[in-house]
Amino acid sequence: MRSPESTTRHPRTAGRRDGRAFTLPEILVSVLIIGILMAIILVAVNHAGALVGQKADRASVSAIAQGVRQFDQTFGFPPPLVQDGLQG
Repeated sequence: MRSPESTTRHPRTAGRRDGRAFTLPEILVSVLIIGILMAIILVAVNHAGALVGQKADRASVSAIAQGVRQFDQTFGFPPPLVQDGLQG
């Protein structure tokens, strides 16, 4: 015969079957927390990507400026504009 203590459930697990499964509110809270964390991470990754793009753009402009300076030092005049080079 079982003792009364073995059939009495703890108040925290009273809504669970044998204390093995999660309740719906627990699952919903977990999904909500995961969603919030994913949103925060997505914003941070997008911001980091924008910063990387800005650095790449600055590096490209710097390389072009250096090339123009080298051309000017070598030939004594700045390189022609693209429109000038495409005409006749």
